[in-house]
Amino acid sequence: MWPLFWTAARTYAPYVTFPVALVVGAVGYHLEWFIRGAPKAREEKGILELREERKLQEQEGLGWQPRVYRRCEPTVIHSDKLAD
Repeated sequence: MWPLFWTAARTYAPYVTFPVALVVGAVGYHLEWFIRGAPKAREEKGILELREERKLQEQEGLGWQPRVYRRCEPTVIHSDKLAD
């Protein structure tokens, strides 16, 4: 009886696992949505809005200053020091 069961399980596995995975995923998705609540809208400013504000500040002279990036020089380790 067991060999017949395992043969049937192996044969029909692709037809059974996809619907089971689909149901488990849907239940998990809705359960997480229920626990966390409805998603809140973010009110982050877009890149264009940030650019416009920066340009306005630049024109008004409100103290906006560009970021200064310092270039780091690569550290050179001489092979003579490694031999010690």
